[in-house]
Amino acid sequence: MNVKSKNGLSVPELLQPGAHQMVATHLGTGFDLVGASKVMGGILAPGRAYLMVERTTALHFLFPFGSVVTITKLGTVKSDVEQEILELRKFAESSHTRVSDEFRLLVDPEEKERVEFGQVTIKTSEIDRLVLVASSFAQSNTLEHYENVAVELTDQCSGLTDRMAEGKMPPTGSKMLSFIGKSLGMRRELVSQLSVLDPPEAIWEDNSLDVLYHALRNNFEIQQRMRVVEHKLELVKETAQLVVSLNESRQSHFLEIVIIVLIAIEIVLYIFGH
Repeated sequence: MNVKSKNGLSVPELLQPGAHQMVATHLGTGFDLVGASKVMGGILAPGRAYLMVERTTALHFLFPFGSVVTITKLGTVKSDVEQEILELRKFAESSHTRVSDEFRLLVDPEEKERVEFGQVTIKTSEIDRLVLVASSFAQSNTLEHYENVAVELTDQCSGLTDRMAEGKMPPTGSKMLSFIGKSLGMRRELVSQLSVLDPPEAIWEDNSLDVLYHALRNNFEIQQRMRVVEHKLELVKETAQLVVSLNESRQSHFLEIVIIVLIAIEIVLYIFGH
């Protein structure tokens, strides 16, 4: 018999008590949830908080910040699930380099709800609990993408500061513009993805969900990792501002030299003209 949540949504048979595999896959800056629901079917949550798509062997949760969490029974053929994820990718916006993570889900009414390394145990597979687990896992997965980009940008910063430490000026032109544009673009994306930090409304109505939510956040170290990413982006911002300032100073110095040369030429022409 299917379990129903407070909102009346039924849980697929495959998510009845037992062990399940969860795979989170980050694909882009977001998903066209409305477009995906029209093509793939499924249930679009109020406020477009997520799209739940049920298949024979898997349940997919698509989140607006670009990650999809797929839940299957342990032992499900991975190639079948992979094909479904590839179908979902066409609804991703501003495609990113793919990032995937795995986590185990155990549904057991007799066990205490807890979050351990690599596994979460819940008593029932009602939708509210599944969404809470899936969204926390998806947030961690999306954050991993931004961690990777932040590392790439800070590595580029190191190259620039090492160059300046040797007494060399930072590069100009398209290479520098690309670096500045990428760093600013990432900061904009991160600001627009503040839902990564937003707690779901359900936790305010159910104390057990609130406890589970904070256990998941602590396990995935969401807050700590977010602070590290923000710190790295601040470092990138400061480096970009310094480089822009140096380039402006260099251009100003060059213009001063040009003006002096032009004045000197004018004086020489005046002297020889008389």
